[in-house]
Parts: sequence; C-alpha cells; structure tokens
Amino acid sequence: MKTHILTFNNLVEAKINGIINNLFFKIALPDKKTPGFEFLGSAKASSVRKAGFVSFCRKDGKKVFMKKHQYKFKDMDYLYILNEASILSMLKSHIGCKFNSGPGTIVCIGNFLESKDTGSTIYIATSFAEGKMLIEFSEDEKILVLQSCIKVVGELFGKLPNHAKKNISKRGTMSFFLSFPVLGLKLTLRDLKLLPMFLKCSLLFYKNFLSSLNEKSMMSLTHRDLNKENILYDKKTKTATIIDWENTVITDNLYDLATLPWLYANWISEGKLISFLSGHLKTNSSKKRFIALAIYHAIQCISVYNKGSIHYRDVLLHTTKFINRTAGLILAPNSKVKSLKLSSSI
Repeated sequence: MKTHILTFNNLVEAKINGIINNLFFKIALPDKKTPGFEFLGSAKASSVRKAGFVSFCRKDGKKVFMKKHQYKFKDMDYLYILNEASILSMLKSHIGCKFNSGPGTIVCIGNFLESKDTGSTIYIATSFAEGKMLIEFSEDEKILVLQSCIKVVGELFGKLPNHAKKNISKRGTMSFFLSFPVLGLKLTLRDLKLLPMFLKCSLLFYKNFLSSLNEKSMMSLTHRDLNKENILYDKKTKTATIIDWENTVITDNLYDLATLPWLYANWISEGKLISFLSGHLKTNSSKKRFIALAIYHAIQCISVYNKGSIHYRDVLLHTTKFINRTAGLILAPNSKVKSLKLSSSI
C-alpha cells in the first residue's frame, strides 16, 4: 500500500491533473460493474464526484460499500480514495477496526476489504455499516455520539506502531502558519468583498496562534471531516461507524474539534456546542490554538466551496458569528454557558 499520499507535491500535481482532466478530456462515469462484486444500487453521498460514484454492492454474500473513480491523470479524488485505502488498511492490520469508547458504546472505523487501481479506475470497498446518519438523531444524541467518536479517533495515534506513523502524511504546526495567507489570497481573488472579513480572521488567527506557542501542540491522527453524514449510528446496538477517511492525516490533535463549529452549527445549539468544546480545552493555550485552527478551517472551506452554494453561504455566516461572538465565549475564563447535563446512555 502506498504511503505519504497527501503531501504538498502530490496535492499540487493532482490539482493540475484535475484541471487538465476537466479541460481536455470528457471522462465518463466508471462502469457500475466491478469484477467480484454484484452492484446493488447507488448510495446517498454528501458530495458527488464528477467522474465517480458511491454504491452498495455484494461480495461473497455480504453487503459492502464502494467508492469508485475514473480518471485520465491522477487527480484529487484519486488521491483521496488512495489515502483512505491506505489509512483503513493500516489501521485494520495494526489495531483493528472496532473499539469500546465507554459504557455500552462501540465505535467502528470502517472495515477495509480491498482497493484496486487499474490505471484508469480506482476503487475502495469497505464492509457495509448498519445505522442512520447522525443528522437524524436528537441534539443530545448527536453530542454523545460525537463525544465517543472524538475519543476513539484521538486514541488511534497512540495505538499505532512508530513505523506505521512514519508512513502517514503530516501537517506540522508551521504549515498552518505559512499556508494561511495563501488561502486568504485565493479567497479574496474569488470575491474582493470578503477582504474585510479575512483581515478580521487574520488578526484572530495570528494573535491566537502565536500566543499559544508556549504550549507544545500534540500530533494525532485526525479524520478532518467528522460531519453528520460521515457518522452512522445504530441505536439498537449502540454502535457508531465513522466513514470517509479520505482526508485523514497526522496533524494537531485539536483539528477535528476545530471543524465542529462549522459542521454542526445548524444542528447543535450554541450553548451545548461550546460546552462540549470547552470540556476538551483544558488550558488557555489549547483554547487559543483551537480558535486559530477553527479560523484556518473556515478560510480553507470558503476558498474551495463553490460560490453561491449552501455550504459556501453557511460557512460565511458562521465564520462571521465565530469571530464576533463564539471565539470570545470559548476564551472566557468563566463561561456563562451552562455545562452539559446529559445521560451517559444514548
């Protein structure tokens, strides 16, 4: 299995290849038939690839989940599927794919079955996971499942042997510091009206980033997209399954937390979300680092989302709210936000 997939050089090359694929080649969707698999139907996905699809299949009498992508030159979607296959294969071989995260709660990380690259098509197959998307559960249930998932993902890095850790792409602290202005340039070139907001974000980012350097950040394996569609929960068996590991890298251990103000802003009330986050941010330095990472994630999203899309409008709205209100509530030494009082059982 290939390693060090989401490196800077690979990402730049894939971005260029994607532009070439779109401009000069008419790439059809891959064949729904895959040798050794019986196609059962398309699966609902939060994002649909231009030259690929996600589907349900059957292999050896068991239902499986498949992602498939067609390409001429190896583009971003190719890298993402390759990275997911590498990460899940590595986790399965070294530490397994099912974990007990607390009393009566099990978290699965996706059981890797196989992956193949034919030179024009790449696919990954994982075991089918029972359950509904987290979006379908109550606010309190979402928080408790998230708590379990954050805990399990945070512990994966410590369980991996050192030789395996060396094979995973990394994002060091300085990569955020150096790439932030590049994202900002891209953002303002797309829409000059966003310049005032970016300047506010820059001030908040650098102020909190630099003042948090007195506490060394811990590196961890991070999923980077724990959204409500990437967590399936089976209430009957109390099992949560995390899917779509394609963005996974080793980076700051607070990064997954830093994505939550945007991923769940419309689904969990501000008070409960801040209370949940504050429970993981024990020091002033960790709060500042969290704010810097959250701002970074927001600017990254705005710079890549399609202008005018619901996701684009949402992240703009919530970024304004975050820099004007939420960041201050998180930094407050004695937050007025009430602590969560939830049942430990879902």
